[in-house]
Amino acid sequence: RDNDRRAYGAQLGAKYEFLRGSGSDPEHIIFANLNYSKNDFKRRDFVGGSFSGVSRDNISIGGFIGLETSYKDLLFANVGLGYFQNEYDDPSIDSVSDIDIAAEIEYSLSPKWLLGANLSREVVQDNDIVQGEVSTNLTLSTEYEVYSRLYLDGSYSYIQRKFDQLGRTDDQNTYSFGLLYLMNQNLRARIGASYVDYTSDASGGSFETNTLLFSLNGKL
Repeated sequence: RDNDRRAYGAQLGAKYEFLRGSGSDPEHIIFANLNYSKNDFKRRDFVGGSFSGVSRDNISIGGFIGLETSYKDLLFANVGLGYFQNEYDDPSIDSVSDIDIAAEIEYSLSPKWLLGANLSREVVQDNDIVQGEVSTNLTLSTEYEVYSRLYLDGSYSYIQRKFDQLGRTDDQNTYSFGLLYLMNQNLRARIGASYVDYTSDASGGSFETNTLLFSLNGKL
């Protein structure tokens, strides 16, 4: 399957700022966006030894409304809710639609302890399937300064891949932690471990992995 394509997009947005802080920067921003995109694929789907299958050309439209807020350099949040829909030129391919969600949150629990959360959803045009998949991603993270230049970090991430036309859903859970040491301005060392649990409705599609990684990064 050939994924070469031309992609076009446009966005119309508006925002409103209020409750300005002492530094004159707004503490809260309400925003709304309307989105339009179009994918024109160079070739049709590859079937029977030639590019003679269905056309994956599609149009995506959506709307999104959200709030961006900050509080005393302790909290930053950008959250929103909307709706998106993908319509395909070929009537044999079902449209893809879902609730659009997004969030980016950072909170300083203390001067040495940072908490974070990220949430997103999007349609991914994958080479493995004709119809786009709906991918939902959630990440929870933390970072703590144990000692000067020594940081302990950990995270949990969840990814759901939903293939409506195939009647299939894949779920991935990832747990990781690490220790980072800033040796100087140009050199840093890190050791980390992660565990991935991937489950799929497809036969033989589930697996587990364990990873241990040591890295040494430098710059001139």
